[in-house]
Amino acid sequence: MSSEEARRRALQEFGGTRDGGKRLDRRAAARRFDVLEQDLRYAVRGLVHRPGFTAVAVLTLALAIGANTAVFTVVNGVLLRPLPFPDPDRLMVVSYWPNVCEGPARRTVAVGSRLPDVPPK
Repeated sequence: MSSEEARRRALQEFGGTRDGGKRLDRRAAARRFDVLEQDLRYAVRGLVHRPGFTAVAVLTLALAIGANTAVFTVVNGVLLRPLPFPDPDRLMVVSYWPNVCEGPARRTVAVGSRLPDVPPK
């Protein structure tokens, strides 16, 4: 049998190339879903047979997801969102301690008469 004849027979047997190989792709996708279904059934069966391990795994996941949510909420509120004030770049530190904020942006402002006197440096 010549190579051309073998090619022609193979195309006839496997459905030709008119569909661009889509039929084979659909079969492969269906097989992947079958394997996924088998794996999920095996995992559920294993979790049902070991309730202690299942409880520890579920609690670990719950704690991890909760901690991740809490950290993201803090980071989002403190670092990512802009401050809810007009001109937030003009905010200053107001304190009566001289070393609260160092550098050129340092401002020490005493508000009211209830604050103790801070000796100058």
